[in-house]
Amino acid sequence: MYSEYEQRDQKHFSAWAPRFDRGLDGIFFRASYRAALKAAYPHPHAHVLEVACGTGGFIKALLNKEPALSITGIDYTPAMLAEAEIKFKNEKRVHLIQGSAEKLPLQEQFDFVYCLDAFHHFQNADKTLEEMRRVVKPSGTITILDPVFDGWKSLLMKLTLPFLGEAHIAKRSTKDWHELLLRHKLKIVRETAWLGFFKIFILKNI
Repeated sequence: MYSEYEQRDQKHFSAWAPRFDRGLDGIFFRASYRAALKAAYPHPHAHVLEVACGTGGFIKALLNKEPALSITGIDYTPAMLAEAEIKFKNEKRVHLIQGSAEKLPLQEQFDFVYCLDAFHHFQNADKTLEEMRRVVKPSGTITILDPVFDGWKSLLMKLTLPFLGEAHIAKRSTKDWHELLLRHKLKIVRETAWLGFFKIFILKNI
């Protein structure tokens, strides 16, 4: 059973799903996929998990680069997954499941775990990181791309977000991120700024 917050979030993404890959939104997301792949490129035949896979745009980008990957995508919004299923209906290398990032319905371990521009929507950040750590291999990599609210950028983001329908998200500074990751014994292997308002964290278990 989803919480009131999660139901509101699902409603937001259900309305967004049909146009998620299109227009300026699509341009932004495709650029984020390229940035994530530049920061953490999966080796051939890797077992990959994308948390909050949405309509499957990043999964498509992954397969275009490395056709031999095995990819699992999870999202808790049925409308998003419905769009993804259209993309991959004949693709045996892709497994799509509905579920929460805070309780991943998975037992296997992955070489690469990605979460792109979605972590700020998770109600329980601590539980989500626990789950990511649980399903990544000891030698594996977790990649998180998410906005940061630092200095004057924080004010601009806070003024802009309500117009995007995302006034309910968590707002973390770089310092907040560092404290959160350290608390969960995740080592920042690389930290890259992107588009001025985002950061990409490449993480390993300590």
